[in-house]
Amino acid sequence: MKKWLFTFIITIIICFFALPTIFSTPWGVKELSKKLSSNNQSVSIENLSLSWFGNQRMDRFESKGPDLNISIPKTTLETPLWKLLLTIKNSAK
Repeated sequence: MKKWLFTFIITIIICFFALPTIFSTPWGVKELSKKLSSNNQSVSIENLSLSWFGNQRMDRFESKGPDLNISIPKTTLETPLWKLLLTIKNSAK
């Protein structure tokens, strides 16, 4: 029983730390674009590179809809992902 629980916890930790890598794959970028899109607004991202401890990079972000069109050719954030997520969480309070 203890071995099973230990294996389960280690698997969860590995999956958590792998999330930026998973969302940086073509499949992850496609799924993230789907989640960001709505009925009236479509979102597409050509390339995404996320890292818990490094820079965040996004190539060719486009959001198109009836009232708003946004196009960002390339952007880089020199802030680790963990810090961005903590900032978003704290600003939502």
